[in-house]
Amino acid sequence: MKLAMISDLHSNIEALNRTLDHIAGRGIDDIICLGDVVGYGPNPIEVIDIVKEKCRFTIMGNHDEAMIKGPTGFSTIARGAIDWTKSAMKVTLFNRDEMQVRWDYLEHLPTRQEEEDFLFVHGSPREPTTEYIFEAEAAHGPSEKWNQIFGAVPRALFVGHTHLPCVIEEDLNAFKASEIDHKYKLGDKKAIINVGSIGQPRDGDSRSCYVEFDGSTVTFHRVPYDFKLTKEKIEAIPELDNRLGARLVEGY
Repeated sequence: MKLAMISDLHSNIEALNRTLDHIAGRGIDDIICLGDVVGYGPNPIEVIDIVKEKCRFTIMGNHDEAMIKGPTGFSTIARGAIDWTKSAMKVTLFNRDEMQVRWDYLEHLPTRQEEEDFLFVHGSPREPTTEYIFEAEAAHGPSEKWNQIFGAVPRALFVGHTHLPCVIEEDLNAFKASEIDHKYKLGDKKAIINVGSIGQPRDGDSRSCYVEFDGSTVTFHRVPYDFKLTKEKIEAIPELDNRLGARLVEGY
């Protein structure tokens, strides 16, 4: 078993293409996506097409869900990006067949997937598309939230959503990926692994982040890409807030 897990692509084709090159260079052809294919970025159509072709399965993220159900609870910036993405994917007489395939793909993404002892969701088992699991929360100690989440975890839970790569063990020991030299071996404890973000990292590192998994060892990889080009594309689209491009520079 050797697979790559990607998440939170957010319509960033430069980051996705460089990451896929890196994955191929590792000899991995089994890829799964933990959601948020779209939102924020300038290339939703191209990213959907690539993920549809390359990923064995993709989980629905909150931005993918917002395309279908509307952006409930979104910030003004995020809502504006969803509105623009919808307009960019408008079905017309001239693109009806191919565009409808993309919309159908987003609409029918599963909210969870379980294989052997591993559970895959975007947010959490309790609220698969929307609930955040933050590493910093573990410092607050046991709670009903942690009891319910770990109660739903078979051996390991893989998530995205926060854009912050980390590991949280069931006794609430928690580690940023950088604190464990970007590698973690599953043991007797249940664990939550956040695989980070391809298209919009928020841990102070502008490089894309993905996870390689061999069934027991999790390896976090960071991949540089031309974020300046993505930033320029965002700035050229009036409906996308320039802050969505600016945050790519420092990875915040």
